[in-house]
Amino acid sequence: MSKKDDTLRDTLLGSAKNIADTEGIEAINIRSIARKAGIASGTVYNYFSNKEKILLALTEAYWNQALLEMKSKITADPNSKRIERRKSQWLNDTNLSVMHTHYFLLGMFFFFVLMLTEKVFSFSDQKTGRLLAVYQLGLNITGLGFLLRGLTQVWGTELSRRLDASISGIAGIGHILTGVCIILLLLKIKKKVD
Repeated sequence: MSKKDDTLRDTLLGSAKNIADTEGIEAINIRSIARKAGIASGTVYNYFSNKEKILLALTEAYWNQALLEMKSKITADPNSKRIERRKSQWLNDTNLSVMHTHYFLLGMFFFFVLMLTEKVFSFSDQKTGRLLAVYQLGLNITGLGFLLRGLTQVWGTELSRRLDASISGIAGIGHILTGVCIILLLLKIKKKVD
């Protein structure tokens, strides 16, 4: 369509919208739109073959306008910088990205090495099971700390200093538990080797 055709199409849609606003959607038809626009009914058929096509075009125009208004409000909103920051947080690394590595190394890989060590040195006894349960607890507490920190990073949540320190403390307690358990396991292995 040429520029003139787009203008006429917009005029026809404006006429249809005016009819809908004043008389209701039921009053929209090819003849009423032609009368309102001051043109022949045949000309309307060049743009819209039936009432459904007109209603579809009106709906599309309505939603395009609504999206434009929302976009202008979002970009004018002082919080739009916060939205952009949040978007970049979704795309950048967060503590969620290291959670998998911790579970892989301190979970599966650690127990694989521990299993091989047990096969060679046979160091385990009744206390080893409890020690490994505490190790698992520490690993999951560490994971919880990473999860909480990562979610606050992704959501862009501003934390108070106390809450921020609490999340770090949770991960720290988990690391301490796993570290102490690793040291105690190494001492058990050393004792068995000596």
